[in-house]
Amino acid sequence: MTFEEMFQSAKEVLQKVVVADENAAVAVQVNVTGDGAGIFYIKASNGVLEVEPYDYIDNDAVLTADSAALLTALTKADTASLTFEGNEEKIAAMCTILATIPAPKRTRRTTKTTTAKTTTKTAAAKKETAAKTTTAKRAAETTTTTRSRKK
Repeated sequence: MTFEEMFQSAKEVLQKVVVADENAAVAVQVNVTGDGAGIFYIKASNGVLEVEPYDYIDNDAVLTADSAALLTALTKADTASLTFEGNEEKIAAMCTILATIPAPKRTRRTTKTTTAKTTTKTAAAKKETAAKTTTAKRAAETTTTTRSRKK
C-alpha cells in the first residue's frame, strides 16, 4: 500500500466525523509507520475537520501509528489503541471528535427469503406449464375428433 492509498482510506473515514463543539481547536500531526508510511494532519477548528497530507509544525499533539493499526482504529473509532504525545486536553478533545466516527453498517442475510421466493415461483410455474399442456392436449383431441367425423 502506498502512502496515497493509505491517506485516502483514512481521509474517507475521517470525513464522516462530526465536530459537535464549534469551539474545539486542535491540530494533530499523524506519523504513519510501516506499509504506506508518511505524515498527515487532522485539524478541528470552527466546527470543521480538515485532513491534509502535510506535516503540521504548530501541532497540539502527535499521533504515531502503523498504517494497518491506524486504519483499523479509525474504522472502529477505537482511540484507546492509539498513542498520542502532547497536550493532554487537546488529545482528549481529538479523541472525543474521533469517537463520532460511525460504526460500519452490517449487511443482512437474505438467502432464506430468496430461496422461499424461488421455490414458490417454481411451483407456480410448474402448475402453469401443466395447465397449458393439458389445454393443448384437449385442443388436439378435439381437432382430431372433428376431422374423423367429416370423412
